[in-house]
Amino acid sequence: MGDWIRLGFRGLPRKVVALLGAHLTVVLASTVGVIGVAVGLFLPPGGTMLAWFIPLVEGTIVLSVLVAGAMAGIDVIVRQERSALPYVGIGATVATLWLVHLFSFTGLLLPNLVGARDSGLLFHFGRIAMPALLVWALLQPPGSLSNPRRAVTMVVVVALTAVGAAVGVTMALDPILRSLSLTGHFTDVNTALLGVETITVATAGGLFALGRRGDPRFAGALTGALILLGFEAIAQALSKAPFDAAWYGAAALRLDPALLLMAGLLSLYGSSVRAERVAQARHRMLEELEANLKLTVEMSPVAVISTDQRGTITGWNSRAETMFGWSPPEAIGQHLWTMVAAADW
Repeated sequence: MGDWIRLGFRGLPRKVVALLGAHLTVVLASTVGVIGVAVGLFLPPGGTMLAWFIPLVEGTIVLSVLVAGAMAGIDVIVRQERSALPYVGIGATVATLWLVHLFSFTGLLLPNLVGARDSGLLFHFGRIAMPALLVWALLQPPGSLSNPRRAVTMVVVVALTAVGAAVGVTMALDPILRSLSLTGHFTDVNTALLGVETITVATAGGLFALGRRGDPRFAGALTGALILLGFEAIAQALSKAPFDAAWYGAAALRLDPALLLMAGLLSLYGSSVRAERVAQARHRMLEELEANLKLTVEMSPVAVISTDQRGTITGWNSRAETMFGWSPPEAIGQHLWTMVAAADW
């Protein structure tokens, strides 16, 4: 009994390492999420605005999802398969929303709208878009596409149209939001929108728990993104005011799903490139082997004749031509026994 216990404990570290390796994305995402929430819980409240923080976070989100969307678009076009279409939508929608939010938040190129502030409509639209599109990714059935370029273009057009509608709603409601902000009731709108985001994240997590995993090639990145979005919602709920510790923690966690999706799709693209190179190398090797075999057959001192299953001649070397009197073009395609029977022995 003691020996069994010792053997069990001796193999335990190896099993733990194997388990962590198999679920590395989950472990890393959970660790980052716990750290982000812990920042909001244990650091003192209050804080100062870091002017570079919002441009850095949102600029990185825009770049990350654009790269992920581009890789997904290439995957759809090359494979002519629809599984990666939701990630094209994520790239177009999330990148454009956060870019518009960044420009309006900083007053660059766009007016500084109340709806574009950190707790405004554009901010919440950007936060809702990611889990909502991940729900699409979870529900997207596999299937071939007859015109993948058109499908990618349609997704991008619909995404940009939706973003345009979101910006239009924000601009139209800006006077109302200003009056609500002055009376102190804007927090009610913010709370309601935060509830919508939480429900969207919970819906995505519930679908994942029920076995809806979407394309298995993206399962790791999708799992990590959902975990991080859940922790980001918790950290955002803990935030009592802009620029407190929980606010910074939520903003940092908001960036991580985009980075994770980009890393996952880049890894997939790299795997596809490596697989294509291996396939090309095998093809070249087969061509070389075939050329060497043809040369060996042609230089053989004996007659070499190859046929298919029906006895039709498919190969006829020079020694066979000397022995039977027919050239390769005359012999190939004929039935073997007909040629042998007609030979002048």
